[in-house]
Amino acid sequence: MKKRTQQNLILSASIGFICLLILVLFSFMMPDVPVFQEGNASENVNTYEPQDDRPVVVIDPGHGGYDNGSSSENGVVEKELNLEISMNVRDLLEENGIHVVLTRDSDEISWPDDNVEDLQARLDIAAAAQAQLMVSLHCNISEEDPENVKGSEIYVNLSQSDSLALAEAINAQLETLSPALVSRGVKTGQFHLLTYNTLPCVIVEMGFLSNADDVSYLTGENTQALLCHAIVDGIMSQIKADA
Repeated sequence: MKKRTQQNLILSASIGFICLLILVLFSFMMPDVPVFQEGNASENVNTYEPQDDRPVVVIDPGHGGYDNGSSSENGVVEKELNLEISMNVRDLLEENGIHVVLTRDSDEISWPDDNVEDLQARLDIAAAAQAQLMVSLHCNISEEDPENVKGSEIYVNLSQSDSLALAEAINAQLETLSPALVSRGVKTGQFHLLTYNTLPCVIVEMGFLSNADDVSYLTGENTQALLCHAIVDGIMSQIKADA
């Protein structure tokens, strides 16, 4: 009986040793699995997380890359001015607790040199960001009467009530800039961004680069700041109305 007990103990110990050896060997065979911690995401990746409870707004600096947009007689290029103002609008919105996604933050673009694919890529960015609304910033031009045609105007799909409300909220703030920058009101237009969007979306034509007075207003440090604040105040007004 004693001899059989010793044999059982030896057998149990042997089995335990073999199991331990298998576990050790198996651990060496397993591939390394990276451990992700908060804050180690790539800087090249949009780190917006859907569980963030801040409202999300997409600001779209019109044109960019292959597409310069319009330009003024003194060399102001629309795509550059759109980006400058968009980044200032972004900063002001973020100060108000808004998460802002820019469709581009430089002159480098990730989409093909094709107008339709370009515009659709911007809408795709807004959809992926689960944005509450989208505002596309542009500058206008008039070839027929550059001296007299001036001011801001907003284009919207009038059949979309949420987009129309956003347009009216922004325009109400732009009207406060008159007479230095007159408001030409809210207008309708058949544009890709306004036709195929899945969220409230407007195009703000901030002024005419063909008009010297508008160019001076859009590029002046103090007056440009007034414009940015007006756009932001309009956006914030609509966000609060939707809350």
